[in-house]
Parts: sequence; structure tokens; C-alpha cells
Amino acid sequence: FMVPYQGKGKEEGQWIYDAKKIASNYMRGWFTIDILSLLPFDLIGLVATNPEVRKLKAVRVVRLFRLLKLFRVFRAKRIMARWETLIDFNYKLVSLLKFACIMCAVAHWMSCVWMLAANINS
Repeated sequence: FMVPYQGKGKEEGQWIYDAKKIASNYMRGWFTIDILSLLPFDLIGLVATNPEVRKLKAVRVVRLFRLLKLFRVFRAKRIMARWETLIDFNYKLVSLLKFACIMCAVAHWMSCVWMLAANINS
């Protein structure tokens, strides 16, 4: 959460490290998306007894806010690329770590599919 950012306006090009300014920038930016993506809309649909509320398609649209969080991952990738140019990395180690991360992600996705198949069959 307390990640420095590059300033805009008067502070153009400067890195902002002040915790209050970082929190203010977060509140004006990603906070709304984070809050909307955390609300348990699935549970609201289950608890509601009115059939019209259960069929409400707009609730599903709110789930798209969760996808917006993926933009952070892409932003982090750009930051890492910038750091790689600033800091002299051992590229063999970096590629090995990237491979390990990819293998962990693939193993996770395969286990999710395996669990889904087990739930469908039972």
C-alpha cells in the first residue's frame, strides 16, 4: 500500500515518499475499485428472498471491477522492467525465478481445473 509514486503537476517527475500523500493518492485512485471488488455480491444474491433481486444482472457487472485489479499486475511488470535497467541483475537468476513463478501459477491453475472437474463429477 505504501508504494511511492511519481508526482504530477508541481511535483512532476519526483518520487513521492510521504505516507499521507501516498494514502491520499490511493484514496483518489484505486480505493473505489478495491472496495467495490471486495463486496460480497454473491452472498447478497443468496440471502435475498426476492426472485427479482436474485436475477439482478447488474450485480454481475460489479464483478468486472475485480478484473481492473489486474491492471496493477501490469503496472508492477513495468516497474520491475524499470528496476532491471537501473540495477544490475544477474539475468540467469531472474529468468530462473520467472520460470519458477510461471510453473507455480500453472500448477495452481491446473489444480483449480482438477478441483472443478471433481466437483462437476460428484
